[in-house]
Amino acid sequence: MSNQNFFVLGATGYIGSATVKTLISLKANVTAGVRDPSKVKELETAGASVIKADMSQPQSELAQILKNYDHIYVVTPGHIDRTNLAINAIKAAQEAHIKYILVVSITAADNLEILFGRQFNPIEKELKQSGLNYGILRLPIFTDNIFGNAEPIKTHNTFYGPVDGDKK
Repeated sequence: MSNQNFFVLGATGYIGSATVKTLISLKANVTAGVRDPSKVKELETAGASVIKADMSQPQSELAQILKNYDHIYVVTPGHIDRTNLAINAIKAAQEAHIKYILVVSITAADNLEILFGRQFNPIEKELKQSGLNYGILRLPIFTDNIFGNAEPIKTHNTFYGPVDGDKK
């Protein structure tokens, strides 16, 4: 792995930072792309290079950054505009002619009756049509994300999750 360059786009969250640290433990050359490099000293300490790279950057600008890497891992953001952000990253990877792209998705991506399905399904569709060598990592919702909803559950007695998002 040491002769391959990996770029993790969206490296500040649980998934992104764990991916960076795991790749480093496997002796890979890793760059963490983040919105604010001053907030991720722990990734530098672990051995990653850290640069400012954001899925909201113009596609051509992001492609200029990505062209220096062999493998791109896109950690789809927990943002209301996640669909457009992730698709922008995929198109930038196309423009950069990267060798392989891995995109984080969810287990319910095929369920268009729920919000998460409507958000992640177009991302997967774009990836499949991109012509890139790709992988899709479909993760379940994490327990710690549910704990983040503790206050709305207490105050409104309601929680909407990605598996069946229209039910209480």
